[in-house]
Amino acid sequence: ECEYAPMVGYRAVDNPARALSDRAARHFGIGRLWELPPGAVTFNGAVAGAGIPTVGTEVTGLGGLRPEDVALYERGLLSLARLWGILPGQPEPAVTGPARRTTQVIAAGSGLFRSAVQRIGERVEAGERLGDIVDPFGRAVAEVVAPAAGEVWALRRFGTVWAGDYVALIAVD
Repeated sequence: ECEYAPMVGYRAVDNPARALSDRAARHFGIGRLWELPPGAVTFNGAVAGAGIPTVGTEVTGLGGLRPEDVALYERGLLSLARLWGILPGQPEPAVTGPARRTTQVIAAGSGLFRSAVQRIGERVEAGERLGDIVDPFGRAVAEVVAPAAGEVWALRRFGTVWAGDYVALIAVD
């Protein structure tokens, strides 16, 4: 499982849904704006590709159902209902500034991931060590490095990884 920074985003599709999705993401009430690549691999990607406005969100994660995460979703959904005139009242104020693209960091080997990053939101530089993958005896299997400079928005906290697993998400500068 990964720990996530709360984020909300939209797919960078080339259709009118993009502008409406961007507007919805900005009024969801989460400060981290995420521009996801187009693609139909997920339900969200297929919906956006079909021209239907959509947003995608992440909150803490870790397989939990924390009350503060549920409250973020509830506030965001109420804000969207207000934004589109379904409910009376004002939506959350719009978040300004650009949405950030992210890059996934993928495990190059299988074993136990030992993170060198202490907290979500930490800044890293391209080539900086994010952690190591070791075998059950502590022997090095692979080093995990940041492919780009940016801010860590997600980090694997469950130690066991397989080659090809996603271990971090970096919001690229």
